[in-house]
Amino acid sequence: MTGTVVSKRNAKLSSRSEGLIEKVLVDAGSRVEKGEALLTLDTRLAEIELDLIRADIETAKVQLEDAEREREEVRKLTSSGAFAKSEAASRETAARINATEIKALEVREKQQLERIDRHRLVAPFSGTIARKMTEAGEWVETGTPVLELIETDSLWFDLQVAQESLAAVQAVESADVQLDAFPSEKLRAKIDVVVPVKDPVSRTFL
Repeated sequence: MTGTVVSKRNAKLSSRSEGLIEKVLVDAGSRVEKGEALLTLDTRLAEIELDLIRADIETAKVQLEDAEREREEVRKLTSSGAFAKSEAASRETAARINATEIKALEVREKQQLERIDRHRLVAPFSGTIARKMTEAGEWVETGTPVLELIETDSLWFDLQVAQESLAAVQAVESADVQLDAFPSEKLRAKIDVVVPVKDPVSRTFL
């Protein structure tokens, strides 16, 4: 009986961001671990944008310090009657606006850090690179498949069984498997499931 070796998990990995590929860190046949970096995009423009956001945060913090200092000064002068209460309220509002601007900029900073992280593709599970579909220097769009990863720790052997042999297969729990790539070796395989659906053309069961 002949069959096909298949992986339990097989994934075409796509870029999470558009950009210029800086490095492809693996080749077809490379063994990778979950979380390992596989490919990186050029992050220079994204990092410049991050620097600009951080500069805006620093500027806003200085403005907040000035606004808070003025608010405290006006509070003291208001209590002595030198300023109207409306002026103190105005300074309070200005300080709150500055604080809100800082929070908004910090959210933008987190978003930009996430964008930069999306310039790096990592392995979602451990396995072997089956196919490399791109090279350094190429431009990719978001969602473009760039690598194919298969899980090799757990392989299945799909076997077509003739109907007259089905009862014999169902009666055992394991079988010897011989691969074309390694004709001198026999592997012991556990029979996981027998699918009782007959192919009407080949008159076999999976």
